[in-house]
Amino acid sequence: MIPTIVLLTAVHGRHDVAERMLRHHAAVAEGLADCCRLRLAVVCSPEDQRFLGALGGDLNLFWRFLDNRPLSTKWQRGLEFVADAIDADAVMILGSDDFANEAYFRLAAEKLAAGSAGFGPDSIWFHQRSTGALGRWVGPLWIDNAAEKYPIPSGAGRVFSRKLLDAVRWRLWDFTANAALDTHCSMLLNKTGRRLDCLPMAEHPDAAIVDVKDGRNLHSWSCFDFAEILDRDAARAKLQELGLETLIPNP
Repeated sequence: MIPTIVLLTAVHGRHDVAERMLRHHAAVAEGLADCCRLRLAVVCSPEDQRFLGALGGDLNLFWRFLDNRPLSTKWQRGLEFVADAIDADAVMILGSDDFANEAYFRLAAEKLAAGSAGFGPDSIWFHQRSTGALGRWVGPLWIDNAAEKYPIPSGAGRVFSRKLLDAVRWRLWDFTANAALDTHCSMLLNKTGRRLDCLPMAEHPDAAIVDVKDGRNLHSWSCFDFAEILDRDAARAKLQELGLETLIPNP
């Protein structure tokens, strides 16, 4: 059985990056017919109506307009929208500046077929638009409190199976917050006795997620400690290798 994976993202301005992201994943979907059906769902602010109205029909998007703040509510309402609108076997979370390549979706389909309830990458790439550089951040993240310590995956590229979502009644955010949503989601799941698996991306070098940093992000390039930084030329070659040519800046 070929699963239906819904890519859920949230848009608020930055239409140049968001359009490139949505067009990229719509194109990727066309090459995945043998392993999964990829559907794109977008929650966006009311001021984004003209942008989504023009793009939605072109890319066959599912979309809903929601207030941008609090972000936790926006994402939770988006998840509930997916539950009502699409018969999904799994939901993948990506920001509107996150780009997953075809190999990552194939890896996700493979993990779902193997019975994984939920997972995400333990490391991702960051692309600095101003310099063309690529930085490789190696995780995982950690929940570390007085009660316990455990690893959690990156927020970008997290995948939640239908089985997991049904078990938690499609609630991943039950609080009001505008930051640290990935951590709070993991802590909420942990309260129900569930944790997301961390995919060891070093074992899957062809699969990748790239987060674009262009000066308009919540967290800037300088916030991260990178295990490796590729300059413009090396980054160009790496993006080509990963099938993410859409991120290569013009000469």
